[in-house]
Amino acid sequence: AAMLTNLADDLAHYAIGLIRVSTGDVARGIADLEQARDVAPDPVYRGQADAFLGWFAATSGELEAVREVIEPALRFAEERGNKSWLLMHRMSEALVLLGEGDLTRGMNQLQAVKREAGLLSPLYGLIALSAEATVYARIATGEAKGAVSAMVRNPGFVLGRARKASQTARDA
Repeated sequence: AAMLTNLADDLAHYAIGLIRVSTGDVARGIADLEQARDVAPDPVYRGQADAFLGWFAATSGELEAVREVIEPALRFAEERGNKSWLLMHRMSEALVLLGEGDLTRGMNQLQAVKREAGLLSPLYGLIALSAEATVYARIATGEAKGAVSAMVRNPGFVLGRARKASQTARDA
């Protein structure tokens, strides 16, 4: 009976979290996904919550929250061969790299995930394309704020990608 109660709680928090994020209440959605993860009766349900928790935290710029989730969740997904979770975690990891100023590595990883995601499913390909377009749009509009040191460490990115960010975002 306790496992069924935990499963019901897990699925309820998971569903509410996805709904809240999709309606723009990202902070509360992330909190619901954290609750889903915490009451999950089984590692697989926890893995499902972690995949979306990491992704929504990454797209919200909550890098610390992503770091707490990503390493064990990535290992769990790799051990079980769950490609959809792997892609979500790798996209989250790419956004963390970008947020930490590792621009070239982060964008290379995001583009590699985009290619792999397109082979797995049109939906995951679209999610990855959207993430890439958002990164370029933020660069083009000046919303992406970065330290000068990040630009100095990543001259290839600045000269090759950031300069064309506006056009790349429109093309995506």
